[in-house]
Amino acid sequence: MPFSALALVVFAGLIHASWNIAAKKAGGDARFACFTALVMMVFWAPVGLWLGWQQVPSWGLTEWGFITVSGILHVLYYVVLLRGYRKADLTVVYPLARGSGPLLSSLVAILFLGEQISALGGLGIVAVVGGVFLVAGGPGLFRQAHDPHKRARIRKGMV
Repeated sequence: MPFSALALVVFAGLIHASWNIAAKKAGGDARFACFTALVMMVFWAPVGLWLGWQQVPSWGLTEWGFITVSGILHVLYYVVLLRGYRKADLTVVYPLARGSGPLLSSLVAILFLGEQISALGGLGIVAVVGGVFLVAGGPGLFRQAHDPHKRARIRKGMV
């Protein structure tokens, strides 16, 4: 892998993590969501138009339908994530939010798209779920569950 590719991946990860920390510190309110969505739109819309100038005119109902459904799902994810940041600790919400994507997409592919899973693929899914559990606090989550206040915050974060 070229160093430039690795640097871009690491930089993207830092930006992503920074946004989530800022969202938590902002309390996950609607003003933060609107402001960041506006900034992203102003920044990415010209890039999208430039890259898609040749392709967009040939899109039909199917393509626009997928874009619409994707947009709705992303807004729902955004709202749920910010609500989680308001209700619970970042250390619980963030790993669950990031780790649920690969798990859910795998389950949808298996259950609804007829994807066949190998033993190695199943082991990968188990590894992702286990990793998310460990990053979210692992066995320490159960030790904190004896305090009713902490247990309630953990439960809200998981939901």
